[in-house]
Amino acid sequence: MNESNAEQMELNRLHLGCGHTILEDWINLDFVALKGVDVIANLDACAEVPLPFEDNSIEEFYGSHLIEHIQHTLPMMQELHRIAKPGAKANFRLPYGASDDAFEDPTHVKEYFLSNS
Repeated sequence: MNESNAEQMELNRLHLGCGHTILEDWINLDFVALKGVDVIANLDACAEVPLPFEDNSIEEFYGSHLIEHIQHTLPMMQELHRIAKPGAKANFRLPYGASDDAFEDPTHVKEYFLSNS
């Protein structure tokens, strides 16, 4: 990891599945080496390959239109829990399961719905 990436690691905010949307002052993570991506990791392989972060090191997580693409969400969430600082914040955006957006992309593997429980 180069020096500018190491500096960004101190920011402790992780943008998951960033793609081409690079957020300034965040650690931008994707599974493809795109321009602006700081960390390359496959979130669908968290059961086999841990994310390259220390335990209790991330203060905030952001993922937009990411979770619906993940086949193995539980290992990913367990890994995010491992690297989250106590009291960390997480903000995920995804299409509602009954919406057209949930079905029109063939790379979506799951639909998600609100629960009252």
